[in-house]
Amino acid sequence: GGGGTPPPVRRVCSGWGRARMAFLMDPADGEASNLSLVQVVDSTQGSNLSSLAWRRFPRELIFEDFYAVLEQVRDTHGLLCAERTEAYEAFELHRGAKGLGLVEVSRAVRWLGYPVKLGRLLEIFDESDLEDTYRQRDSEEFLRLLARIREDELRCVRAHMEGGPIQ
Repeated sequence: GGGGTPPPVRRVCSGWGRARMAFLMDPADGEASNLSLVQVVDSTQGSNLSSLAWRRFPRELIFEDFYAVLEQVRDTHGLLCAERTEAYEAFELHRGAKGLGLVEVSRAVRWLGYPVKLGRLLEIFDESDLEDTYRQRDSEEFLRLLARIREDELRCVRAHMEGGPIQ
């Protein structure tokens, strides 16, 4: 089965690295053998990474189950469906004939509400250039760039909440 709204999470089991998988233990038997995948959570950001529909696994989770979830997170650059929709809207609104250049990326990022300094934006802009087009970004590169900016913003907020300086 699947879809719908998942029941409340009763236990979280960690995965590898930054990814975490949240599971629901079946309250009837309280056993870890009857788990439901609820959501994927980034342990460094504490936020939902995808809008995956939950489903019950009739058996123990195996590597292939975990890998399928991680692959979906990677394909969506860790952005929720609504965030991707908003990003595509910003991309279409600000793009030129060949994609987004630095000026258009700057406008699109600010349109989305991210207060990024131009120097940092240029660093991220260059890091996200996988196709060596240097000055133009396609929609996938723009999503990757936004995910990186969001990660930086969340890192700064987390540092401030823990009493550290805002960078």
